[in-house]
Amino acid sequence: TGILPGLNQKEFIEKMNSEKKEKTIVCCSNEADRVVIAIMVSDDLPHNANELLQQLFKNHPGKGGGRKELAQGTLEKSSPAIFTTLKKILG
Repeated sequence: TGILPGLNQKEFIEKMNSEKKEKTIVCCSNEADRVVIAIMVSDDLPHNANELLQQLFKNHPGKGGGRKELAQGTLEKSSPAIFTTLKKILG
């Protein structure tokens, strides 16, 4: 989990893929020209990346979507609190 400034979208997704391992949820925010957030969930976990993203949007306004393993979108503003919120959602 972390904020990755200055990466374009392709570099952003490649970085996330490099962090994905078994039993892993990766959440990253990019502050380049807009605030992009992406959540990636490894196949061995029961979580749904799209559902996690939609739950984050309840506390951190934004828009986006995706699939069970990868969801991405944009936030109205960046905040390190998104990672705290995600941890709370996951329990």
